[in-house]
Amino acid sequence: MDLKPQRFESWDALSGYIWKVACVVGLVSTRIFGCKDPASEHYAVALGKALQLTNILRDVGEDFANGNRIYLPLGELTKFNYTVQDLTDRDNNEHFLALMSYQADRAEAFFREAAATLPVADRLALRPAAIMAEIYGNLLKKMRTDGFQVFQKRYRISKVVKLRILLKHLIAPILFIE
Repeated sequence: MDLKPQRFESWDALSGYIWKVACVVGLVSTRIFGCKDPASEHYAVALGKALQLTNILRDVGEDFANGNRIYLPLGELTKFNYTVQDLTDRDNNEHFLALMSYQADRAEAFFREAAATLPVADRLALRPAAIMAEIYGNLLKKMRTDGFQVFQKRYRISKVVKLRILLKHLIAPILFIE
């Protein structure tokens, strides 16, 4: 789907793309991880949306520089009075910040939805997904706190923080710490 520049008129259109590139991967992963509870599928879909949308937000500048790709819904650019020319100019103005904050709110809602639907019976099997959720949740928080400077830099989570998250998810269950 990414062989040619992508643009999506609405959230519904973007959501269809996200379904294909992230949610389906999550659903397949639940089978690979050995999940038994059908609620794991809901978790996988919500988390897939959260992860992919966070990725889209992080890569706004890179995607546009790489073939004029725009993964933000064009109708929502219009809603926030942010234009393709503003994107071309890499303008991190108040309209851009409002647009990005709106998208971040959406991603955070998907993270919350995933967390609320994580079935206890499959918690161990979904540990890799929970690790990804925490890493990407931290990434989203970092972008928001920094004012979405996605044209100036590529946001990353340090190896130290990733290691802390990994250890938390691998060691804490052994020690019965939640």
